[in-house]
Amino acid sequence: MHSQDFGPPDRAPDRPAPRIVVYSCYFGQYEPFNPKALGPGGGYDRVVLTDQPLLADGITMHSCAPGTQKGATSTSLSRLAKIRPHLFFSQYDWAIYIDNSASLLRNPAQIVAEIERSEGGNAPAGRYLFAHQRRTCAYREARLCLKKGRIPRADYRRQIQHYQAAGFPMDHGLYVNTMMVQKMGDAATDAFNDAWYDHFLAFTQRDQISLPFMLWQQAYPVRLMPHSLFDLAQWPVFKKFRRQQFQSGQRARAAKRAKAA
Repeated sequence: MHSQDFGPPDRAPDRPAPRIVVYSCYFGQYEPFNPKALGPGGGYDRVVLTDQPLLADGITMHSCAPGTQKGATSTSLSRLAKIRPHLFFSQYDWAIYIDNSASLLRNPAQIVAEIERSEGGNAPAGRYLFAHQRRTCAYREARLCLKKGRIPRADYRRQIQHYQAAGFPMDHGLYVNTMMVQKMGDAATDAFNDAWYDHFLAFTQRDQISLPFMLWQQAYPVRLMPHSLFDLAQWPVFKKFRRQQFQSGQRARAAKRAKAA
């Protein structure tokens, strides 16, 4: 049983409330749209980047169609904002990404306040990561993705060979990217995010495999969240059968429209 906690955070009376955005991406209709991903709102902004004509009360929909970038796909666009929030949310103090397949359970202001406390009251700008609870190795993560059919064998081999040639060690950390937290305003983090996105496009499009390598290659500081993902979000919301059922329905509706045209 997951319990929600959207009560107000403890905050020093002389410190202004941080500007927080919680955002998600919905491209390609891979699964049903989940408006609960972003929490109920109140004291923070909620934004969805999408290529679909969606409407949800209190949520800002940012249209971002594949045709807006040369060669872009639904997958690459969904990772654009996820990996590079500075392109969309530079006006905020904190940007919190959460996957459409999860639902936020905690007040974002509470999350931010607890990060600040864990860093002595003045958290550095940059990324804060969720450690993977079961695995610690990008190589093993890649093998698992290959075994489950999530990446082609040729792409798997090319990426692994690239990592081995670079000297990337095994068991160098693995992180859960279902939810990602960034304190904004750090140029080095923005540059890291840009490099990570370029790497993501060049290899298998699995950001959970590429993040540990990029952290190591770029010598980016690893700061861990003072929570597990499951303390802050319900995940997954959709089981495999529900996704398959949704996709089957989408194909049936598309076929019906094509027949009627």
